[in-house]
Amino acid sequence: MNKKMFLALVITMFTILLVSCDLFETSDPFKAIFDEVTIIYQENDNEGAIRYDLDLPNYSDLEADAVFVWSSSHPNVISNDGLVTRPERSTWVVLTLSVRFDGQLKTKQYPVYVLSINDDVINETTYEVTFNFNNGSSSVVVEVIENGLVTRPADPVKPDYNFQYWLLGQDIFDFNTPIDGDITLDAYYELESETGRKLTFYDEFNGTTLDTNKWE
Repeated sequence: MNKKMFLALVITMFTILLVSCDLFETSDPFKAIFDEVTIIYQENDNEGAIRYDLDLPNYSDLEADAVFVWSSSHPNVISNDGLVTRPERSTWVVLTLSVRFDGQLKTKQYPVYVLSINDDVINETTYEVTFNFNNGSSSVVVEVIENGLVTRPADPVKPDYNFQYWLLGQDIFDFNTPIDGDITLDAYYELESETGRKLTFYDEFNGTTLDTNKWE
């Protein structure tokens, strides 16, 4: 086989692999449902600056049988229906969407930042604080008045990892630090410790037969 034929074969196999991976990913109905979900904000609101009620989708155009249930970490600030009551201090709220479909239940979290009743910025210098949650959700950008403080969000969740702290570059960020410029904060996680796990089954054998009391 000459080099050109070999190269063509490699490219063909690589293309088939990419297509197969894409088909595998899109075959997950929950991924398609969550990708479809869009929270609708009013006026100039966004996930990092909420003043008005939210429109939370409660159905899927892709999967009509999917059942949506929303819940709020702070129902006194954002109700499960998306009604907003602005607090005295800007507050992080985690909205959780639970989707039940085809006998399965999966959830996705949407962290949002509700501005306080006194936090309508008019003719003041503001800076952007970007939170990279690194848990599959998009980053959230929060506007903070110059020399103001940004509220620490609830600890983010990442499967098989424990959240440790927020990093500004290589340094742990102190949420008592006044904001005097645009910054990006990254969530830092560590792999869960295996301590506490308990061995539930163990068998050692050598030969051509198995203990039928243990194996089927």
